[in-house]
Amino acid sequence: ELRADFPADGAVWVWSMDDVFTNPFGVVEKGSAFPAPVTRVPPRDTLGAPMFNVPGDPRFDTEFQNGNPPEGFKIRGTDGALIEEMKTYCMPHDEKNPAVSPSTVLACQECFTEEDCGNGGNGVEPDPTLSFCRSPIDLKCPQANGDRLNVPAFSFEFKARVGHPIKPQSILRLWLHPLTQWDIGVSCQVAHTQCPTVAGGVCSSPICQPESVVGGIVVG
Repeated sequence: ELRADFPADGAVWVWSMDDVFTNPFGVVEKGSAFPAPVTRVPPRDTLGAPMFNVPGDPRFDTEFQNGNPPEGFKIRGTDGALIEEMKTYCMPHDEKNPAVSPSTVLACQECFTEEDCGNGGNGVEPDPTLSFCRSPIDLKCPQANGDRLNVPAFSFEFKARVGHPIKPQSILRLWLHPLTQWDIGVSCQVAHTQCPTVAGGVCSSPICQPESVVGGIVVG
């Protein structure tokens, strides 16, 4: 959890590098940044308790339904969790190269560290040249069954406000924060699980296109 005083050496470091040819690894100047308590996520109330946007973002849906608050936009937590924990998985076992892959027991299991997948552990440091604990899940894992949509990174729901329907060809941008902690790659997948419509509305398959705000390919 990021706080105003944690990490002690700053949440984000900015390094100004020396000449790329004569001294490519030289650092001319560096600075660190700390999150402001009033703007970080999730914010805290006057008693220090986390404040969660449980009802959803009212900028989408602003109307109360049968006394219930607007649903708007919200992340669908696992088992009602208020903070969604992103999951990583051990890569599959490679029969041709068993020394550089997890064992058959650890393959495709949920993981948090390289040690969880057998890369290091019991006092042995992980091999930095190997990467066993990954996200998203490998397509060869049985949970995925050839389609990563079977094991989505996260799911969300949103509802447009009355009089402002989401029409065909609409572009909806989802900003993933913190910006520097997401590796979305060059492609992404998205699909409907439910798509209720009003009279005359239609649901078509959505298309996902990643767009980097820190370098990379800009699509939109």
